[in-house]
Amino acid sequence: MSVDNPTGPPNSANGAARGAAGPGPGDFTSMEHTAPLDIVDLPVSENGRRRLRPPLPGKTANVPTIGGREDDPVARLEAEIRRAEQERELLANPAWLDVLSPAEREAERAVAEKIRAAERAERTEAGLARVARDRSGRKHGDRLALITEKLNQWKAEALAKRDRLLDPATRLAELHRAHRVSTIVLRVLMLVGIGWTSVGVHDALMGPNSATWPATHWLAYGVEPLFSGLLLLTMNWHAQGARWGRPFPGGGRARIGVIAFEVGLLAAVILINISPVVPVLGTWHNTETFWARFLPPLLIAATVVMQVVIAGFVAKLMISALVEGKATTRLSADEVSVARLVRQIPKDLEAGVLAASAESGYGLPSASAVAKWYAVGKPRAGAAVDFLEIMHGRD
Repeated sequence: MSVDNPTGPPNSANGAARGAAGPGPGDFTSMEHTAPLDIVDLPVSENGRRRLRPPLPGKTANVPTIGGREDDPVARLEAEIRRAEQERELLANPAWLDVLSPAEREAERAVAEKIRAAERAERTEAGLARVARDRSGRKHGDRLALITEKLNQWKAEALAKRDRLLDPATRLAELHRAHRVSTIVLRVLMLVGIGWTSVGVHDALMGPNSATWPATHWLAYGVEPLFSGLLLLTMNWHAQGARWGRPFPGGGRARIGVIAFEVGLLAAVILINISPVVPVLGTWHNTETFWARFLPPLLIAATVVMQVVIAGFVAKLMISALVEGKATTRLSADEVSVARLVRQIPKDLEAGVLAASAESGYGLPSASAVAKWYAVGKPRAGAAVDFLEIMHGRD
């Protein structure tokens, strides 16, 4: 568009003539080739680009000139609009807008430092949590391994105990060992009780004042063992009779006489021991002193009786135990076991160890009772009971 011919198109005759004559003052070929009013277009240079020159001398920078005219209001308005558009374009340029001020740069740096600090804290927390999880998992694994190891030990011990229980010879060995331990414990307790009562009997015979004791006062310590020794001797023979399944010294009056003798010995020991502290025979002190002298002789008698009872029980178990050895016949191991059961069951029935079943018509125990008592399988026990029933006349 041309200023001189604003309505004519750029390719009109007027425009062509002006183009042939070269650009003149005030000629603008397009909006893109315009410049502010303080700059005047120069002819095209050799490379095809326009040259710009500074404002004319004597003109102020604030007064635009186009074609040497200063009073053209349209050109002035057009130049101002164009300058405003250029400024707006420059001010809207992202390169200009993205430039940070010093304050913004400091703020951005502070934000970046805070973000990096937060990330470091997060990484530290995550790392510590991972280490804690690993430590907890390791401790849990160690506890599980320890529990598993202990469980395996308990399993091994349980299996070994089961094998010992199933082996008759091993059960007899454990029974014998338990009997020996109980016997030793009872004898130690018995000796302690005899020592305690010996002191009590000595004081009862010699008196509480040691200054009046004779030189042979120590012989008084042997009075109580005389009674206790006789009592222990009779109880020992009771134990021997229990091992053999026979009462000592037999039945009837002889046994009654022995029991009366033992009761008399025990009463004599108790009477001698408590005589210094009862009102009639001595001086009453208090209840504690009385029981301290009355109970030890009873404990001695209790230890002796327990030894007799345990000996009888162990003897019955050992006699009724079915120990399977190596078969020397042409029978199988099961057949040998059944034959030994058949031989042992009548003996135990006669001794009262086994009870006859109410369902049995032949006075024999049930297969379950035989299996439980002899610790054998129920098929073997049933076979032994069936064999005995056949021997008693069952078809």
